[in-house]
Amino acid sequence: MKEVLVSPVKRIQIATGQLLSAATIATMQGIIILFIGYFIGLKFTSWITPFAVIVVMIVVGLVFSRVDFSKINRSKSKEADIFS
Repeated sequence: MKEVLVSPVKRIQIATGQLLSAATIATMQGIIILFIGYFIGLKFTSWITPFAVIVVMIVVGLVFSRVDFSKINRSKSKEADIFS
């Protein structure tokens, strides 16, 4: 994290990148579970349903990633200064 803090990039850009990274990982894990569920026998009522589920996964990933980063922001370490 020290290498990131000394880079010539704004801290908000670093925080946004980490937020999007965590949300992307969470969404990809959810898509894998959705894909496995389809082959196990999960049936959708409409063709729109999987896309709606993916949108909800993206929103939930962003919300919980932000909650995680807000907890980090309350800590007293130097790495947490990035989110203030």
